[in-house]
Amino acid sequence: MKKSILNNWALKLSSVAIAVVLWVVVYNINDPVNTSTIRNVPVTFINTEAITDKDQVYEVLNGTDVIRSITMSATRSVLDSLETGDINVEADFSKMKLDGTVEIKIYSDRHNDAITFKPSSSEVKLLVEDKVERYFSLEVEVNGAPKEGYIVGATKLDWNRITVSGAESKVSVISKAKAVVDITDTSGDIFSYANIILYDSEGKEVSKDKISMNMRTVGTTVEILKTKTVPIQYASEGVASEGYVTTGEVTSDINEITIAGKESVISSITEITVEGEALYFTEAEGNVVLTVDLDDYLPNGIIRADKKGNGRVEVTVHVVPIIEKEFSIPMGQIQIENVPEGYSVVHVLGSTEIPIVVRGAEHLLKDFNTDVIKGSFDVTAWMEANNLTKLKNQEAYIVEPVYEVSEDFEVISTAPIEIIANVLEE
Repeated sequence: MKKSILNNWALKLSSVAIAVVLWVVVYNINDPVNTSTIRNVPVTFINTEAITDKDQVYEVLNGTDVIRSITMSATRSVLDSLETGDINVEADFSKMKLDGTVEIKIYSDRHNDAITFKPSSSEVKLLVEDKVERYFSLEVEVNGAPKEGYIVGATKLDWNRITVSGAESKVSVISKAKAVVDITDTSGDIFSYANIILYDSEGKEVSKDKISMNMRTVGTTVEILKTKTVPIQYASEGVASEGYVTTGEVTSDINEITIAGKESVISSITEITVEGEALYFTEAEGNVVLTVDLDDYLPNGIIRADKKGNGRVEVTVHVVPIIEKEFSIPMGQIQIENVPEGYSVVHVLGSTEIPIVVRGAEHLLKDFNTDVIKGSFDVTAWMEANNLTKLKNQEAYIVEPVYEVSEDFEVISTAPIEIIANVLEE
C-alpha cells in the first residue's frame, strides 16, 4: 500500500501545483484585484487636547488637513462592499513630532487587511503656538454721512470691552476693536447690532479666522443732530488803568459758530453770547487778548458741529489812551444868556474863533466834530459871583464861558472871551 502511494510521486506533486495555479487563475478571473480612488478626503483629528490642554493653539499648514486623493487596491468584491463611512482618515495629535507633523493613519472598518491604501500625502503639518488672551476697549466707527444739515453726536455701546484669544502671532497684531455702523443719509438716531472689526496699528483690518471673540456684534446707538450757524456776541467787563479807557469794541477771528443739537432745542437759539469772567480785564494799558473756550457758553444739549480743535478762540478787548486835543470853535457857538433887564451884552468882534482843548478817548477824538460843543455865558450868574449889581455902559469884561459836550468828552481848557455891556435907554 505504501509503495502504491509513493509511486509516481513527482507526477502527483506537479498535479497538485497545477491545480493550485488553476484555482488562483479561476478565482482572479471571477474576482479580480481592482483600484478605486477617493478625493478631497478630510482628516479627522483625534486627541487634540494633547495641544489645547497646554494652553496652546494649532493651525494646519498648507491645507494638509485634506488629502487630495487616496487610491485603494483590493479585489472587486471587497471594493464593492465598502461604503463611504468605512474609510477612516485620522491624525493623532498625541503623536505629533518635534517638527510639528502628525502621521496620517488610514484604515477601513471592514476588510482592512485586504485593502492597500496609497494616499497623495501622509502627514498633517501644524503650526503650534502659545494661546494668548487680550482685552480691547470698543470704539464706534461710523461709515457714510448723514443727510445735509446733520452731524453725528454722541455714541453709546451696550458693552465697551471685548475679549480676544488665539495664537500669539495673530492676536499680537491687533491694535483696536471697533463697532462699525452705517449712517448713510440718516436724519435720526440709529440703533443697530454692529459688527466688531479688528484693526492693526496701521488701520488695516485683521482677519478673525482662527481668532476667538466673546462677542462678534454689539448693540450700538448713534445720535444724529441738527446743525445751525448763529452769530457770536462778545461782552467784556473790567476797568482800564488811569489814563486809559475801553472802546467797547471786542473782536475775534471767530464771529459765528455752527452748533448742533436736537431740533427741539436748537430751533430757539439765535446767537451765542460770550461774557463774564472769561472776558474780564483790569488795569489795562492797551488792547487785552483773552482766550475763551466757546464750549463753556453753549446751552445744555448743544455742541459745536465742527469738532476739529478744542473750541478755544482768542478775543481782543480794545483799550486806548485818553488824550487831549486842541480845536477851534466859532464865536457864534457861544450863547450869551440870562442878561439882566436894561442891558444888552455882545461879544467883542475882534476874533471869530476861540481855541478849546478837549479830552477824550483817542479813537473818538480822531473823528471829533466841534459842532457838538455848546458854549454859554450866564451874565446874571457871573454878576452875582462877582458881587456886581450893575454893569457899566460900554464897559468891556473878560469872562470864561461854560462848555457842554457829550459824556465821552471833557473840555479842559479854553481861552476867555471879551464882552461889552450896553445900558439900554429908557
